[in-house]
Amino acid sequence: MRTSVEFITAVAMIAWVGSAVSAESGTHTSGREVGSNPSPGSFVYEGALAFQEDLPVDRVVGTSKYPELLVVKSIRLENTAGHAWSVTASVGWLPAKEITWQMKVELLDGNNQVLKNSGDPVSLFTAIPNDVNETSMRHATLKLSWITCRGRRHATRFRIHLKLLAEPSGGIDSVGGEMDPIEITVLDQESQKPMGDAVVIVGDFTYQDTDLPYQTIQVTNAQGRCQTRLPHKPNILLINAQKQGFSPITWENRPGSNLPERHVFEMRRGMSAGGIVQDSEGHGIASAEVNLQASTSARPGIIFSPETNLQGGMVSVSRCVHTDSEGRWKVEGLPFGVERIYLSIKHPDYGGNNGRKRRISGEALLNAQALNHSRVLAKGLTLTGNVYNDQGRPVERATVMLMQQSHDLIYTLTDESGGFRLMCSKDESDYRGASAVVVEAPDYAPALQPFDPQQNLRPLEFRLERGRTISFRVVNLDEQPIGGAEFSAKPLREHPYYDMRMVDTEKLGIFKVPNMPNNDVRFTIMKRGYVSARNFVAAASEDEVSIHLRRALQVRGKVVDAESGEQIPSFVITFVDSVQSMRLRGGRGDFTNGTYELSYGEAEPETLQLKASAAGYWSAISKEVKNEGSQHVIDFELTRIPGTQRLFRFRGYPD
Repeated sequence: MRTSVEFITAVAMIAWVGSAVSAESGTHTSGREVGSNPSPGSFVYEGALAFQEDLPVDRVVGTSKYPELLVVKSIRLENTAGHAWSVTASVGWLPAKEITWQMKVELLDGNNQVLKNSGDPVSLFTAIPNDVNETSMRHATLKLSWITCRGRRHATRFRIHLKLLAEPSGGIDSVGGEMDPIEITVLDQESQKPMGDAVVIVGDFTYQDTDLPYQTIQVTNAQGRCQTRLPHKPNILLINAQKQGFSPITWENRPGSNLPERHVFEMRRGMSAGGIVQDSEGHGIASAEVNLQASTSARPGIIFSPETNLQGGMVSVSRCVHTDSEGRWKVEGLPFGVERIYLSIKHPDYGGNNGRKRRISGEALLNAQALNHSRVLAKGLTLTGNVYNDQGRPVERATVMLMQQSHDLIYTLTDESGGFRLMCSKDESDYRGASAVVVEAPDYAPALQPFDPQQNLRPLEFRLERGRTISFRVVNLDEQPIGGAEFSAKPLREHPYYDMRMVDTEKLGIFKVPNMPNNDVRFTIMKRGYVSARNFVAAASEDEVSIHLRRALQVRGKVVDAESGEQIPSFVITFVDSVQSMRLRGGRGDFTNGTYELSYGEAEPETLQLKASAAGYWSAISKEVKNEGSQHVIDFELTRIPGTQRLFRFRGYPD
């Protein structure tokens, strides 16, 4: 029997990335245990914060019977996205008993105060046993939820809370019934031999109708197989396979899509890429930030579709590392045979082309694979200034950001006098779209000044005003609160790329948004199953706003072969604008067992249609449907294209 467990919910995005090794060790020894552990299955650990480095934790937890069930070796925060840091944990576990753990990561400022955000990560994961007599630990990289950067770039320390939630006899609440099991097979792509002891991680974005990440971890048997499941039916599912010496591979189903009964992963051996970052005089630049992205299909030459996705996945690496004292860097785990990678390199003292993403292929890629890729950073323009509050006092550790559309955000922190120094490019072609310098600090509203690299860069002066808090109440048409919604706001009218994001993790239907300026604020609120409220405005005079969300359009049905009447096993359903015949945002699902169920959560257009597509068949369009909160049943009969056969065939699958 599965027992009910109370969970803390939080925003998360689950994905997995390849392993990376920085040439700079970056070892921190200032960590410490915090407080007293209430049980052998928990700890609270605190350490100095750094990015693009493995931060040692080295804490072992377990139960009285199994005192060493889990070890958290380290965590890592990387700047792989502009608005958030990706967080991974290197863990080892003993696959002898089924245990569920909860892990939370917090950021702290220089005064040891927790920098709270409604999207602070709380992640759940369950270790699935494969042998009750197992005595050897297995190791994996777990992707925790993202940590939002906004308002927290001045953090100096991190804190980890780990807690055992369920004893081996316990489990996770069954929400909407258990997920049907999926048989996973992991093969070596080169030899086609089964890969035993490969780590398989199954993750759900939306446990209990929230953005809480929940994962299971287990290993394959000697035949390269395992049977995996979740204790609930997921809305979005990811399956990831990891093995030392191979590139990790991930398969994802779309929201609302049906799940296959089996899935085959073919893993490629990993390789490395690396090089050197130098200045214009040929000297190595230490501590430059190197952001590398690479991805490819698991089976070259196969176009992804609901059918091809049944056997394969994406081999993807997204890592950020620092150069060592000689300017050298290295990333491991890239998929063997990748045809291109993307690099962006930046350093706070060099502004020339700072952060611009470049495609590396051909001879340049060969050089990177030989660890000899070379990049030169030129000195750019120096932007200086000061940040004061409305009383004229300097604001220390305020975040000063150069924001533009063309490349990654560049930022620095003010010193004790409120002064800052920021390097940026002097090439006008580097700046496309609106460019601006934005300052944010706790308790103050963000401030902005336009930036033009062609003008004389006089010192900038910012005067920050105290921010206001706006309360948003999210309700349905009957005035009942809607919990678990997502919120984003654009507080700066002059800059469209600066936003704030929150999640109603307490499921109360209330948002309290701090540090808003005294002007109109444009915002968006979204909730699964409801029509999104986009680009609403909270006036400067409003401190409390009520938002009414109506139910989204719900459609379900089946898709069959027009001649045989048999259900088509793999197909795509897309919402299209009935007037412009365009695919609509968020209106698509991949399905695999002849039936579908899909919702559309946008206010426009007033009427729409559904399009059913499948490999080897002519597409079909439904009748018009009013975009209102109603439920419809729409079935499709698809006609096979003359002269075509099934386009793909997979090992272990019938034609």
